[in-house]
Amino acid sequence: MYYNKRIKYLNLYFLFFQRLLNAFYNFQELIHEHSMIALSYQEELSKWADVDYYDTHVLRVQLPYIAPTTTPGLTLEQQKERKRELARRLMEINARKREERVGILCSYLYITL
Repeated sequence: MYYNKRIKYLNLYFLFFQRLLNAFYNFQELIHEHSMIALSYQEELSKWADVDYYDTHVLRVQLPYIAPTTTPGLTLEQQKERKRELARRLMEINARKREERVGILCSYLYITL
């Protein structure tokens, strides 16, 4: 059992680092292919302040995005039933705790019911 959990966690770490390295590679590629160093910062800044220059030279990059899959949710009636069930369970748990507290208090006070 312990061995299986350890394997599972190692697989999760491997997937995480694989995605991290992939993101780093994509970022590195983005920097090398689409960036520059300005020799005269003020001059470049004044060029980019012009709307026409901006429109012709701006580069918009769409980063990869995977939309979350939507699973069909519960109906309104099912949600209400689930809330009722959870409320009932909570009341049972509270009643048990209350009985335990009363039992402890009675035993402390040497009272038997």
